[in-house]
Amino acid sequence: MHRKQSKYFLILVIVSLGIMSKPAPTQQNKPNQGDSIFAGTMVDMTWQEVEKAAQEGAVILTSTAVIEQHGPHMSCGIDTYLGYLYCTHVRKELESRGVKALVAPPFFWGINSASHVFPGSFTVRPETMKALLHDIFTSLKSWGFTDIININAHGDGAHIRTVIGAIIESRKSLGINVRYAMPDWQAKRSGLSGNEGFILTYKAPEFDMAAMKYMDLHAGAYETGLVAAYFPSQLNEKVAKEQIATKVTMQELGEWVKDMRRVTPLGYLGDPANFDAEQARKDFEEECRGLADAVENILKK
Repeated sequence: MHRKQSKYFLILVIVSLGIMSKPAPTQQNKPNQGDSIFAGTMVDMTWQEVEKAAQEGAVILTSTAVIEQHGPHMSCGIDTYLGYLYCTHVRKELESRGVKALVAPPFFWGINSASHVFPGSFTVRPETMKALLHDIFTSLKSWGFTDIININAHGDGAHIRTVIGAIIESRKSLGINVRYAMPDWQAKRSGLSGNEGFILTYKAPEFDMAAMKYMDLHAGAYETGLVAAYFPSQLNEKVAKEQIATKVTMQELGEWVKDMRRVTPLGYLGDPANFDAEQARKDFEEECRGLADAVENILKK
């Protein structure tokens, strides 16, 4: 995530001159605690290091996410943080096995069909997103990278279709091996065999919505647990513990995806108060190992 320089520079100058008094830190106005989604990515590398990695045949890990509200207890950047987290964890897992990998800058200009009704939830047109992804893949190819794995961190249907569409078109027009990473159980539910060239299936803990009495899909227990485990500065734990579980059934889910704010006015769907950071960490690391296995296997082929 993201930007804005000159305004902050001016504020720093004013503060240093003592013109502004320093406010006491609050949850909304707290010191930056060092969460950087550029750390460990090619953004923090020199161009020579990037060039060398391409010459060594490094695989590129990219994320696709959005800036989207995540209830009253988490920041709007959670999907982007988690997409970055997947990529950096898989990279570390691959490199422990001798597989060279680079993480591309986090992508966050995606589609929010349901949550755009909330302030802070940006959404772009599918054609805009598709064109931007194509241009990113074009840049990577021009530097010599031909193997790209996309790890998506946002569940909006239009967003996913756009990512996959961009991947299919880029494979044809650019001649690169870019693939959309997908849990094997999800591919099966989507009617895919797993042998399609544009996807990379991997083993992951199955998310069984049918077994849930109430949905836990957005800023609920699991997502809040992940943020507590890896990005605690993006979570107001006190507020999370105060939230009452939503009771949206499978039958009501269709209305939720049309207008998230009407069905869940506070923006979350699930039970954030009952998050379990350690269990979320365990499940996440298991999934990253499964994804690393799949990447390693496809590169060997």
